[in-house]
Amino acid sequence: MPVLHYIKSIGLPLPPDDTASAYAAAFLIGVCAMWIADIMFEIVVGCFGPKAAVD
Repeated sequence: MPVLHYIKSIGLPLPPDDTASAYAAAFLIGVCAMWIADIMFEIVVGCFGPKAAVD
């Protein structure tokens, strides 16, 4: 719910149903976390993964 209070405080429009807003906020937080995890995985694999053979 802190996300909903923040969105309301900056003046963005929200649907009148708080349940739908909570689900939308949870979805967006989950998607952002997934993107961050993907980026971190790519960095780790790029640093420590197998190196391409040079002919």
